[in-house]
Amino acid sequence: MRGHFQAASAILKDIEFDEIENKLVSSLYKNIRKPLLAKDVMSFPIRTVNEDESINNVNELLKKYGHTGIPIVDHNNNLVGIITRKDVDKAIKHGLSHAPVKGFKSRA
Repeated sequence: MRGHFQAASAILKDIEFDEIENKLVSSLYKNIRKPLLAKDVMSFPIRTVNEDESINNVNELLKKYGHTGIPIVDHNNNLVGIITRKDVDKAIKHGLSHAPVKGFKSRA
């Protein structure tokens, strides 16, 4: 066996190149799906937390909505980072549930 598992070849007789091209392009349009975009899988409305919100409050929000992370905004509603379930769990484990999320965020 030559080539890799996705390799293909064909021998075509009695068919013009233009017809082959048209059939191939048509088949590609029928069989290749558009990739998913973030908007196709994201939750709506977008929930955010203020950077001064406590780890404990963010923990409750994540549980309530079933999210694994949430964007963090400053007092002007500018995105300043994100905090994940893993970050929240780690902070709680270290006894820091009272601390603001701004100390645990990943930068935007």
